[in-house]
Amino acid sequence: MSQPSDATGFTAFIPQQIDPSWHDEWGPKLAGFPLNLAYARARNSDAGSSLEPVVYWLDPGTYREDSDRREMCYFTKHPNGYRVRVIHNQHRGSWQTEKFGGDALICSAAGSTFDQAMLQTTMVGAQADE
Repeated sequence: MSQPSDATGFTAFIPQQIDPSWHDEWGPKLAGFPLNLAYARARNSDAGSSLEPVVYWLDPGTYREDSDRREMCYFTKHPNGYRVRVIHNQHRGSWQTEKFGGDALICSAAGSTFDQAMLQTTMVGAQADE
């Protein structure tokens, strides 16, 4: 989790990248992709406010690859109508994400490195109904 000392209301999570040894079948193919994506959502209660994560897990069945790019979608364990597509440009080495609520694009992020793209991706936070 990243939170600069001079920022208020800013929280971002940089996920762990999949290592080729992670899984015999899927590890080599999915290497470099995030294992999961976490967004922060503020919760207010009588005890005060706190942050809770909304976690998206990879769905290997959505993995697609061609000569230019690799991509895969991520979903929460309990379906909520949201999904995140992660795209890796194989020639440039850059990363892009697209977060959808149903068919509507909510936000997108990109970076020349994995960490840049994931920082931008997760600092958006979770939607109220996510």
